[in-house]
This record gives sequence, C-alpha cells and structure tokens, in this order.
Amino acid sequence: MRLSTLYFIVVSLFIILLTTNAESDVRQRFEGLIGKTVQAAWRKIDLEAPGRPIEIMRESSPQSNKPITPGYVRVVLSDKTGRVLYTPILQPN
Repeated sequence: MRLSTLYFIVVSLFIILLTTNAESDVRQRFEGLIGKTVQAAWRKIDLEAPGRPIEIMRESSPQSNKPITPGYVRVVLSDKTGRVLYTPILQPN
C-alpha cells in the first residue's frame, strides 16, 4: 500500500510539473519598482534595457488593458498615488 501511494504521488507531481512548465515566459520584468516614482522607474528601465521605448499610462486608461506593444516596456501608474502600480514588463518582439 505504501509503495503504490508513493508511486501515485511521484507520478502526480511529474504530471503537474509537465503541465505547469509547458510554456516559459520570456518577458523581461523590472522588479522592485512597485510604489516608486515614474522617474525612478524610467532610470532603472533605461539602465537594464537601454534604448527600449517605454509606455507610461494610468491604470484607468483604456490602453492599460490592451496587450503590450512588442518591443515596449509598459509602466502602469496608480490613479491615486501616481506611482508604479505593477511590475513593469518588456514585451519581446
């Protein structure tokens, strides 16, 4: 009984591992910017991804719900504070 339970657990974990890692996310993230100013976000993005265009928008703007333009970094700002709301992401070409 114990060997069959162990076998079931191992097979289940293997299946879960295969299904959750089927696709890898290649988008570059710029960590540590949530709550920072636009200027701080722009400086860090410019250092880590020089020359990349940056889309800066408020969370209430209709564009914030649309897909990120390929090759651009999207920065979404809070309507209340004007600071970075989500981790900025670079959408690859």
